[in-house]
Amino acid sequence: MKFKPPVSEKIYDFKFPSFTKRTLSPNLEIYHCKRDDTPLFNIKIISKSGSYDEEIPGLTYLSAQMTTKGTKKRSQEKLADEMDFLGLNLNAGASWDMSYWNLSCMEENKENALDLLGDCINNSNFPKREIDISKGRIVADISQKKAEPSYLAKQAFYSGIYQNNPYRNPLTGDEKSVSAISRNNLINRFNELFYEKNITIISSSQNNLEDTLNLLNRYFKFDNGTEGKQRNRIRNIIPKHNSIRIASKESAEQTVLRIGKLTIGINHPDYIPLSLANTIFGGYFMSRLNGLIREKLGYTYGIHSFIDYRLNGSTLQVTSSVNKSTTAKTVSEVFKLMEKFTREPVKVKEFQRAKQYSLGTFLRNTESNQQIMSLIGVINLFNLKKNYYEDAYLKISNLTPEELFEVQQKYFSPENMVIAAAGDMKYLEKELKGFGEISYYEL
Repeated sequence: MKFKPPVSEKIYDFKFPSFTKRTLSPNLEIYHCKRDDTPLFNIKIISKSGSYDEEIPGLTYLSAQMTTKGTKKRSQEKLADEMDFLGLNLNAGASWDMSYWNLSCMEENKENALDLLGDCINNSNFPKREIDISKGRIVADISQKKAEPSYLAKQAFYSGIYQNNPYRNPLTGDEKSVSAISRNNLINRFNELFYEKNITIISSSQNNLEDTLNLLNRYFKFDNGTEGKQRNRIRNIIPKHNSIRIASKESAEQTVLRIGKLTIGINHPDYIPLSLANTIFGGYFMSRLNGLIREKLGYTYGIHSFIDYRLNGSTLQVTSSVNKSTTAKTVSEVFKLMEKFTREPVKVKEFQRAKQYSLGTFLRNTESNQQIMSLIGVINLFNLKKNYYEDAYLKISNLTPEELFEVQQKYFSPENMVIAAAGDMKYLEKELKGFGEISYYEL
C-alpha cells in the first residue's frame, strides 16, 4: 500500500513584517523594522553599486572587504579581537548590483559594535600588508575553483548568456585582474561606493526608528550632498539560436550542466506566475525535472531549475551533474520537457501542490531578522512597492491553471538557449555537436 500526503487547499493569511521607510536626503534612505521578539541588533549598509559597475573585475568585492582589515586607530588584529570580545558578526562584500556592510550583535553591545563599524567605514586605511594577504587568498581561491566543474560550468554559462554585459565576468575577478588591483584602485573605488552612490540603511532591532537614527548619526559620517551617479545600462544580446559552451575538465567521468536562457526580471508583471511555473518545472523536489531525470531515468542524484534575477538581466536556468555517457540524453530530455510544458496546462492536483509549497516559502523566508532585511533590500534595490511580498502572496493564492499556462507558453520554449557543460572536452564535443554551435570557455 502506498501512502501519499494529502494536498491541502487551505490558504493561510500572510503579512510581511511591518517596516518604516524614511528618506533622509536625495541619496540616503533608511528602512527600519522594529522587532520586540529578538535580542539581536542588525544593521546593513548598502551602496547601490556593485561589481557590474567596476572597471577591473573583482575590484568592488575586494574594496568592500578591505574596509574591515584595518583603520587609522585599529589594526586588523585589534578589529578581530574586539569582534570576538563583543560576539558580533561583521562582514563586507559585493554582489553584482550592490555593495554591503552587515553587522549583527546582541542588543546590549550595539553601541560598541556601531563604533567599530563606523570606524571601518569612516577611517579605513587599506594597509598594504592586508591588501597583499587578501589578494593572495582570492587568487588561491580562484585557482582552486578552476578545478571545480560546477564553477567552470557556471562561469561558462554566464560568459555565453551575457556576451556584452559585465555579468559575464566572475564576481571576484580572475587571477590576472585581482593581481593587477592597486591600493589606489581600492581607495578610489571605495570613495565611489560610499560618497558618490546612493546609500541605503536597513536595520532591525528592538529600537524605534528615531533611536536608531540617533545612534547612526553618532557613529557615521554620511556625505550625501551630491546626486548619485546613474549606472550605465547595456541591452543584452538575445542569442539567435541554441549554443554550446564547453569548459574542459580533463578525463572527467561526470559532466556538470548549466542550461538556460534570458528571461524576465522581478519587476515584470509575469514574474510571480513565472516563479510558480518554475517551481512546478524544476524548483522543488516534486518537480517535473526531478521526477523525470532523477526518479524515472536515474541520470542524476539531483537536478533543479531557478530564476536568477538581476538589475540588468535575468536568466532561467537548469543545473545538474550527470555521468558523461548521459550528457546528450539529459539535455534532450530537458528540452523535451520544456517543449511539453509549453503545450499542456498543469493538472489541478499538481498545480495545488506546487501552489501550497510556494505559499509556504513566504512564511519560512520571514522568520529571522536577516531574512527580513534581505527581502527589504530587494524591495529597495529593484524599486518595488512596499507591499510587494503581500501582493505576490495574494497573486499566487488567486492564480488559476489557465493563467499559469499563458506564462508556460511565453517563457519555457527551448529556444535561444545556452548549454554550458564542464567535463571531458573531446567527449563533449561529440556528444553535444547536434545541439548548436560549440565555443569554449577558459578561466
